[in-house]
Amino acid sequence: MKKRISITVLLAVCMLLVYGSSAKAAETETAPEKMKVIFDTDNGTFGDDTKALFMMLNSGRFDLLGITTVIGNNWVEASTAYTLRHLEIAGRTDIPVYMGMGEPLMGDHTPYLESGMLTGIVGGNIGYMAGPRPDSYLDLPEEPVIGYPQTKPQEGHAVDFIAEQVKKYPGEVTVICVGAGTNLAMAVKRYPEIVPLVKQVVYMGGAIDVPGNTTSAAEFNWWADPEAIKICLNSDFARQVIVPKDICSKARITYDTYEKIKAAPETYATKLFMEISGPNHENNPEYTNTLFDEVTVLYLLDPSFVTVSEERYLDIDTTMGMNYGRAIGYKTNPRRPDDFVINPQAKKVEVLLDMDVEHFMDLYVKYFTMQPQS
Repeated sequence: MKKRISITVLLAVCMLLVYGSSAKAAETETAPEKMKVIFDTDNGTFGDDTKALFMMLNSGRFDLLGITTVIGNNWVEASTAYTLRHLEIAGRTDIPVYMGMGEPLMGDHTPYLESGMLTGIVGGNIGYMAGPRPDSYLDLPEEPVIGYPQTKPQEGHAVDFIAEQVKKYPGEVTVICVGAGTNLAMAVKRYPEIVPLVKQVVYMGGAIDVPGNTTSAAEFNWWADPEAIKICLNSDFARQVIVPKDICSKARITYDTYEKIKAAPETYATKLFMEISGPNHENNPEYTNTLFDEVTVLYLLDPSFVTVSEERYLDIDTTMGMNYGRAIGYKTNPRRPDDFVINPQAKKVEVLLDMDVEHFMDLYVKYFTMQPQS
């Protein structure tokens, strides 16, 4: 009897080991490999960059090699301070932060504004030019409402870091470019050998078939440094995806979205949302907030919300004047794919133009409110 029980137990243990190992192997086979990314950002106190970053961290789907800060909606020193502090709040100080380019390639645009060479600015969206450049990421004009970071940026420069990582992981690195593009442009100029090694570049920028949000012609990110974006767009990257104002303007946080986030279990992301964005919705139920960089990250997480995208040859106007920073796109002709395009340097890119708004907002709430995944 004892021998029979021992054999039974032994068989059960063997089966458990076999099936357990099979299940674990199956789980390993089906688990998606994490996407290696560099997040190039002009991050603010708690804007679209921040929410996009938090969704990346929450999802557990990205191997975030590092974050590079760049000129754009904020001075690079301010973006660096905010980014370091956000990683502290999220408990992810293991992710390195590299400070990057502090001015556009052609220098500060302010003199052109003051001289009247650029007119038609709408909404006062001039980003970093709103005040003097800080001396340090720890000495901003005003102390951030989220506090100064205790951690420090890395010693190296963002441009060098981008090149190092692309060379280290050839064909694997996705660059998410949601700022002015100056870091990536400088990386291309300084290290041209990295261009064929980049897996893909995904930009938030441009106004393709709609008016801009900084001038009537230009969206802010690309207006902030058109010369840099031109270098990027004209480079032979294996794949370039544009997430322009056209599609982003359709996604807005409404009071309904706010209530869903408010009802979700508290995380570092939802807590900060309630503290900083919550009062805007509480005080005015009609208040809405357009999503930009969040669309870019959600595209990489789940592109199923995109309903219209097109292949185009895309370039940008760098002539100083009313069209400065305008995205210029030429549709491809499937019947005559070798048609001459106006600028032979322009490369074929994928442009996202429309979305299923309800589906997108469901995905947004899902990834923004989820418990952080390892």
